[in-house]
Amino acid sequence: MKKLFFIIFIFVAFQLIFGQTAYFGMGYNVASGSFKNLNKVVKEYNDVYEEYLTSKMDEIHLNHGMVFDFGLAMPYFSFSFGLQYNRAKTHALLVGNSGVKHQQDIWLRCLSLPMDFGINIDSGSFAFDPGIGINFMFWRYFTRFGEKSDIDDTDYDDSVTDINMHVKFFTKFVFGGFEEPGLGFVVEPYYNLGIIGSSMNDLSADLLNYYIEKIDSFNHYGVRLYFIIKG
Repeated sequence: MKKLFFIIFIFVAFQLIFGQTAYFGMGYNVASGSFKNLNKVVKEYNDVYEEYLTSKMDEIHLNHGMVFDFGLAMPYFSFSFGLQYNRAKTHALLVGNSGVKHQQDIWLRCLSLPMDFGINIDSGSFAFDPGIGINFMFWRYFTRFGEKSDIDDTDYDDSVTDINMHVKFFTKFVFGGFEEPGLGFVVEPYYNLGIIGSSMNDLSADLLNYYIEKIDSFNHYGVRLYFIIKG
């Protein structure tokens, strides 16, 4: 709730300073990546506990979450920054020597702070806005293990937040354009290329009780779909 109030405050400030060029957006994001070294930990977990597994842990590729975006659109130029939440889950089912069924869960969560710079080509009712940006990403891993029947009441163990940074390439298709006040709709395909990666140490220690010295850059493709309110 505090984050939402902060977004609204920034949007109002932009409206007062820049008038009709300010906008605020909210919607949803879906992304997919190979996540090679994260899934190396998942694969090693499946290999180590293979004899106990009745259902292997699926690799993580798809992640998704809410998008909040606010920025400025001017002739031939746009700038925006926002908040983006991505999350993904996977789990394995095991049966021990006692015959009791257990479940191992991983919950991957990421808060992103994208800052985008675009070339705004606006016809009034439609805008084409390709560009590049920097995306700061804060990843955390949550794991839990317990009897399958009680897993929903089992608390997650969480990792230390790890900072990841990407170069973002995007194109915004803005239906309704940026120029006229009112509502618009944005379809934004993008690609995030990691330049600072995240360590797999915490996750491998939680799942395997030893470290896998790997860094994952979390390169991924995605699409953001969101409505905007233009001042």
